[in-house]
Amino acid sequence: MKDWREFRKQGRRAYVIKHGVLLWGLSSAVIWALVMQYFDPSDPVWLRPLIAAAVFPAVGYFVGLWTWRKKEAKYHQEDGAGRS
Repeated sequence: MKDWREFRKQGRRAYVIKHGVLLWGLSSAVIWALVMQYFDPSDPVWLRPLIAAAVFPAVGYFVGLWTWRKKEAKYHQEDGAGRS
């Protein structure tokens, strides 16, 4: 939980943008676009990356919120248990 304390100092918004939108969203977009272009190259080469760049970071926002909430719940659970 030591690392989580550092993330908490940066705030929820920074965590969601960095870990949800940028790390999860953009990496998923690149991987999906490359895999889809490899297995089904019927669409123009620019179309899938364009779609992926819009959809995956948007989903990543919610992934970031979800992971923030899960980690916060775990942090508060462990913090409360440590104080007893």
